[in-house]
Amino acid sequence: NNGVADGGLCANTHLGHVGTGPYGSWTYSQAIGGGDVTEWHHYALVWNAKGLPGIGNGTRKVAIFVDGVQIASHGAYYDEVRLIGEPDVHVFGLLNHHGITGGRVAFDNLKVWNYAKTDFSDRFDEDAGDPGTPTPANELLLWNRLGSEDQIANSEVGPNGTYTAGTFVPGPFGDALELNMQQQFGCAFPGTLLNSKKGCLEFWAKLSDFPVQMPFSKCMPGLIG
Repeated sequence: NNGVADGGLCANTHLGHVGTGPYGSWTYSQAIGGGDVTEWHHYALVWNAKGLPGIGNGTRKVAIFVDGVQIASHGAYYDEVRLIGEPDVHVFGLLNHHGITGGRVAFDNLKVWNYAKTDFSDRFDEDAGDPGTPTPANELLLWNRLGSEDQIANSEVGPNGTYTAGTFVPGPFGDALELNMQQQFGCAFPGTLLNSKKGCLEFWAKLSDFPVQMPFSKCMPGLIG
């Protein structure tokens, strides 16, 4: 669980918090809607301070998507924007382990949008041979392939990342960054690029060497922190 009664795959933001369902006993597979977490899946976090059209009659401000499907049905939303974290935290990074010591997570093709994107039918469009550019390009704040130290340091779009740890493994679009639980924030980007009122953060990920059952109260890796 995430400490505020959500369970499964969870997200806490300045606009509210959501999870696959209420806190309790979850497997990693149940958390993502029944898929195999050892395979590559597409994850997205979407937020809009004015509500997300078409989700909960427009009353929900935060949503989680896995493989293009909105899966989080449990949560709460704030009437006003709230600050999360400490005021001096100016980065967001890949892998925030929250007390887990085993397992690995691989990440590929990180994108941050300046609007509350809910259509992810384009998630298969990029590949190493003919990458194209995600559209609408004028709403794309960050696109990083995460396939090497050089790629992390040279984003396709937006600010460059900082690499401090991790190895590179085959991913759905060329190589991908893999981090173990001792490599917290192995890759980081400026937090200032995130639009606090509306936006979307999407990436591909897969888990390795995790148990079937989520350990209660230590269920995460936090994929993004």
